[in-house]
Amino acid sequence: MIYFPRVKAATARIASLVMLVAAGAVVFALLGLTWYEHTRGTKRSAWEAVPEVGVDLALVGAAATVAFLGVALGVRLPRVLALLGVVAALALTAMLAYRLGEQPPLPNAPDSYSREAGPLTALVAAAVLLAVSLVVAVFTSATTCPDCAERIPRRADRCPHCGHLSTPPRGWKRCSNCRGSVRQQARICKHCRHDLTSQTL
Repeated sequence: MIYFPRVKAATARIASLVMLVAAGAVVFALLGLTWYEHTRGTKRSAWEAVPEVGVDLALVGAAATVAFLGVALGVRLPRVLALLGVVAALALTAMLAYRLGEQPPLPNAPDSYSREAGPLTALVAAAVLLAVSLVVAVFTSATTCPDCAERIPRRADRCPHCGHLSTPPRGWKRCSNCRGSVRQQARICKHCRHDLTSQTL
């Protein structure tokens, strides 16, 4: 249990770093890869062909900002910001999925254009971005310790900074010997094997 908060903090930072990489991959797919190619050889990127590409880039920017803050703050990232990253990634994924299923938004016989690797690459990168943004949102759900005012995991039993014991949730109690959390019906502490039958509740 001592190292669990550290594992959560490391996981939140790693997931945030993966978010940054995925956001960069989406930007590269939007601006650097070919999305549509004409039968005559003319190639177009999303920047040249997709009308909502500015919205896509704005959503990527929002998710990347949340990811950058997640790398810097770890589990101390406010939950509102983490959820903002999820919403941005979800909207981006939905827009790219829609664009992948539609005909090329190009004038003058769009049937003359073939779809290249750009749309699928952008969609896969956006899906990865969405997945890791959900991980960040889960692992950054933190609260403030009432004693030392540090940010700690919302369901932490003990503050890793000052040792403050949180109030057990409904249906749980604390062992009078080791102060660990056990179920209300328990007769023996699972942590220290202390007899709980004579414990005053």
